[in-house]
Amino acid sequence: MTIIDTKKIRKLLNSDLTSYRVAQLTNVRQPVYYRYQKGQTPLENMTLKVASELMKIVEMEENTMDRMEILKFENLMNTYANEDDTMDLEFQFDGKKVIVRNVEAPEAANNEFYWDDEKNVQRAVDEADEDDIEEVE
Repeated sequence: MTIIDTKKIRKLLNSDLTSYRVAQLTNVRQPVYYRYQKGQTPLENMTLKVASELMKIVEMEENTMDRMEILKFENLMNTYANEDDTMDLEFQFDGKKVIVRNVEAPEAANNEFYWDDEKNVQRAVDEADEDDIEEVE
């Protein structure tokens, strides 16, 4: 069951997210979202179906923010070298574990890449593909 939070929907409507992108992510048609975004249709007139679809985006963004909180340098617990010049990084925070797999680290073979350097870890996280980030229970 989805809980509809109008404050979060209002925040989404005021964000930089375009009506085109919303239409790609949900079953809400671009002109419908645009009318809510521009205030042409009041939020109070939004159907539950549209509100439920928009809450999917809100929840997706919240999950991403939670994951990004975990993927901070101070939460790096372990690194694992792979044979193909990549590494796996294990982060733990608040009982959650996230592994970033297949991080390119060719410098690691010649000791020029240091995982105790916050900038190296941040770069690895920024360059990771979404498919390489796995939340483990």
